Amino acid sequence: MTDTESGSERRPPAGPEGGPAIGYAPTLPHTDGDGLRQVVRLSEEAGLDHISVGDHVSFHVGDGVDGLLSAASILAVSDRLAVNTAVYLLPLRHPVLVARQLADIAQLAPGRFTFGIGIGGEDPHEVE
Repeated sequence: MTDTESGSERRPPAGPEGGPAIGYAPTLPHTDGDGLRQVVRLSEEAGLDHISVGDHVSFHVGDGVDGLLSAASILAVSDRLAVNTAVYLLPLRHPVLVARQLADIAQLAPGRFTFGIGIGGEDPHEVE
């Protein structure tokens, strides 16, 4: 891949030894502050490079979680871990609000957030 702005070749994220970046996607909808800090601490101790967070406005079983709020929470607790949304349901949000939130996240944790977007997942109501 080539980065169109700089013309340089883009590479997938690398781990500390130059190998592949390794992370996981924990279930966070009902995690309180202590639980979130424990997830981050255990992730760092395990040597993970990133955490992926989901996003559901109104999930088919009644659960929901805001991907940007989850990402910002993890980034605020960790000084090292990167976070990505997998995937953020952008069409369900106002673009100006999302742009403001992304600017704040970029200031909170420069270079540690990747914004993955989509139109929905396994809940057909979100796609509708």
